[in-house]
Amino acid sequence: MIRTFAAALAALSLIAGCTAKNEPVDTDKAFEAHLPWNPDASGVQKDESGLQWVVLKKGDGKTSPSATDLVRVHYEGRTAKGEKFDSSFDRGQPAMFRLNQVIPGWTIGLQKMHEGDEYLFYVPNKLAYGNSDRGPVIKAGDDLVFLVDLVSVMEPKSTDSAAWAKYTPWNSDLPEVKKTESGLQYVVLASGDPKGESPVNGEDVVVYYEGRLAENGEMFDSAYQRGAPKSSRRIS
Repeated sequence: MIRTFAAALAALSLIAGCTAKNEPVDTDKAFEAHLPWNPDASGVQKDESGLQWVVLKKGDGKTSPSATDLVRVHYEGRTAKGEKFDSSFDRGQPAMFRLNQVIPGWTIGLQKMHEGDEYLFYVPNKLAYGNSDRGPVIKAGDDLVFLVDLVSVMEPKSTDSAAWAKYTPWNSDLPEVKKTESGLQYVVLASGDPKGESPVNGEDVVVYYEGRLAENGEMFDSAYQRGAPKSSRRIS
């Protein structure tokens, strides 16, 4: 991972490299093994909220999210009848959200997970969308089942104010400024693991960034202020 300040007027922090290249998840196999849902089946766990779940895989992560944490997850959602209504696996890109911005079943359930875990959650309608239709598949009163892979819990980031103070207005003549044939100029502020992968065009990346005008340092955009990085596929 490399954080850079560039003449393109953005301070970038590349998070967790490119999208994780895990083994493909056979979602059909997981759902077929547990639907129709049997609350008394072996391996089914429950809590007082009414949420039920099965641990499909334990990861090696030790980090578990809190109710307000920002997380990245792969997931697939189906009704209890087996009708699929959404899948980040199909899109090939994890979703990112705060746990207090989703249905209660997710807020409760993901706090039971650690990074790398895969769970299958049975979410009763009172912890989902209740007696409201939600799109063409989810109908009022539907219970839902989600396969969730907790990819990562995102750490809060803050902008590097010292770097902005040092490099605005931008000075191309500073010895640490690197230049490319395209006209792009940049300074490496901190380098990550040299053995880590660098993204290539067409891969998904997640970045914290802040953009300011080179002339006076006036900010025009900031993922740091929004408290959430941005996911992007086109990096060319």
